[in-house]
Amino acid sequence: MADLIPGDDRRSDRAQLILITAFALAAIFLGLAIIVNSAIFTENLATRSENVDSTEALEYRHSTTQVVGNVIGYANKFNSTGSTPDPVWRNVSRSIGELNDYTGIQQSQSGAAVALEFDSTTNGSRIFQTDGTDFTANGSSGDWTLATDVEQTRAFEINVSSFPGNDFAVVVNGTDEWRAEIDSSGVEVERSNGASESCSVTPEIIDLTGGTVNGESCPALIDTTTGEPLHFGVGVIGDYAIEFENPGDIDGDYSLVVDNSTSGLKAVNNDNYADDSSPGDNPQVTPAMYSAVVEMQYQTPELEYVTLVRVAPGEPR
Repeated sequence: MADLIPGDDRRSDRAQLILITAFALAAIFLGLAIIVNSAIFTENLATRSENVDSTEALEYRHSTTQVVGNVIGYANKFNSTGSTPDPVWRNVSRSIGELNDYTGIQQSQSGAAVALEFDSTTNGSRIFQTDGTDFTANGSSGDWTLATDVEQTRAFEINVSSFPGNDFAVVVNGTDEWRAEIDSSGVEVERSNGASESCSVTPEIIDLTGGTVNGESCPALIDTTTGEPLHFGVGVIGDYAIEFENPGDIDGDYSLVVDNSTSGLKAVNNDNYADDSSPGDNPQVTPAMYSAVVEMQYQTPELEYVTLVRVAPGEPR
């Protein structure tokens, strides 16, 4: 059969056909790329929205923990002459209800539904002194025990006025021993296994459970140079006692919250505390709330977050 198209023209048409096919394939690939990228973009937007909601839920949880912690602290402090923990419970419960109402209105404006509900509490005791004198017990000048049969301690703060001597120490005694020696040159923490660390700064405000001195992080209350933990009472397993050694060598105020009941503490150490009928005398022990558990709900169209949040402000890390 004779060629209908001369040789040179046919080669030219074939070249054009290949070029057109290449353009067609490029257009197809471009379309596929746009479709795939659109799907990825859409998925990223959805993921980003979920991440934003999750972040806001966690921020709400963090804020709730801080606010409830402050409420517990104030309620314990204002129960300084109470004989039972009931007033503390009522004050905290009422405050959480008010917080629920306020945050519910606030969060609804941003499209989130939130709810807070008091779930449970752990009662304890607050031991404190507020008269700025030395740290001796009621009617005694020697070493003394602040609390016994303790499993947890939090919010243990000391405000120093002066150091008449250099041998004051806070001791945690149980299966092991933890001690913090405090004087004008600094704070030194020791464990019975030989681990120790110090902070060389004149202490004014010492947060024994928070791990700070004068508002700054103190390695002696956190860990050693090798990373071994030294935070309050570490290594002491089970029930323990908290003692002051050489309490006449320091002047100032202190406050701590333990998880043993006031009646339980008084049954063993009642002579060490001032009488309830003389609230101005020191040291004092009063009923307190050690911790609270709050149910928190945070909902948006894309997220439902429900959790129980335990609040124990000032508890060791």
